[in-house]
Amino acid sequence: MLLKACLFNCRVNIDICPQAVQIMIERGIKDARQQDFLQFNSKRFDTIFMLGHNIGMCETLNGIKGLLHRCERLLRPGGQLLVNSVKEPEVANSPRQKGYPGELEFRLSYERNVGPWMRWLHVDFKTLTSHALECGWATEKLIETEEGGFLARLNPSL
Repeated sequence: MLLKACLFNCRVNIDICPQAVQIMIERGIKDARQQDFLQFNSKRFDTIFMLGHNIGMCETLNGIKGLLHRCERLLRPGGQLLVNSVKEPEVANSPRQKGYPGELEFRLSYERNVGPWMRWLHVDFKTLTSHALECGWATEKLIETEEGGFLARLNPSL
């Protein structure tokens, strides 16, 4: 329940999707902005939430480093990054499986509307920890599900 309470008290809420921003405004969010997180510049924050598997915006394992550097510039000393993700199952002998199983390419569709192809990353906790350590970040698993999902806290070593 603490996490839910924290979400409603966020000072700045951003999403790249204009419809998501409109929903935030309709639900009473005072500072909802349509903006790409990777281009976001602001004052520093105590906490950055990347829930809904949004760490996946870095697209690949190699993209984790750039995303963590971006977050480090947005966090105050002693700040934290809260993320969730899930371990993507490995599919043996799959012709579509190349490299890390969580590096995904997909597109969304609804009725006859089909969106563009997108890249997204689902990263397991062990792999995230390994990449975070290379960038000087500490990780802590807060919650884990039976399916391999997790919620983690990451802190830059300043």
